[in-house]
Amino acid sequence: MIQAVLFDLDGTLIDSELVYYEAYRTVLASHGHDFPLAEYLRAYSGRPIRTIIADFIEVYGLTLTVDEGTALVEEAELAARAAGVPLKPGAIELLDHLRSHGYRTAIATSSRKDRALDILESHGIARDFDAGVFSDDIRRGKPDPEVFLLAASRLGAPPEECLVLEDSTMGIEAARAGGFPVVCLPDKTTPDEAHRAMTAAVLGSLDEVIGLLDADRASARTGDREQPLP
Repeated sequence: MIQAVLFDLDGTLIDSELVYYEAYRTVLASHGHDFPLAEYLRAYSGRPIRTIIADFIEVYGLTLTVDEGTALVEEAELAARAAGVPLKPGAIELLDHLRSHGYRTAIATSSRKDRALDILESHGIARDFDAGVFSDDIRRGKPDPEVFLLAASRLGAPPEECLVLEDSTMGIEAARAGGFPVVCLPDKTTPDEAHRAMTAAVLGSLDEVIGLLDADRASARTGDREQPLP
């Protein structure tokens, strides 16, 4: 039975993917390269900034360092964030449900800790999470499962009892590689059939997760072997 819920941040809990995309697009445009949104969503969404910049340097031959590129992206993202980054629909309803029903919760994100906490605190929800794992804590980004495995460890729960909430295909792959059940909440693109098959469900909003968790608890109470969250 699910005992804990691990939240990805960007694109899952907060509506921020386009903010990051525009920052990356600006950096590449300044070096004469186009960067379609489809390419960002296919290959880069959900990965740490430094990893993306390192890839840009290799793929596009950028004449800057990882530190310089990261600083440019963070500067552009901070300016955009000043206008406010909204929560995804259903976020407050789901967090209230998790708290009132005794679920443990963690943020598991490729974002820096200071940035993530600043956004969570701006919405008054930082205290709704029992633990957090950030880019500062990990060596390998998604699709490696390190971020989720460390979050589960900090909650003291095994992967099979932690439901991962993700929007990206790389996040789905990371969850499955770590042995976690995962629910996809598509942001700017929907998962293909191969990635859909890796999920317990593909849902339209965060509050829809409540019904899935209720069904999981009901199944556990009745001893039903057909678990809704395999």
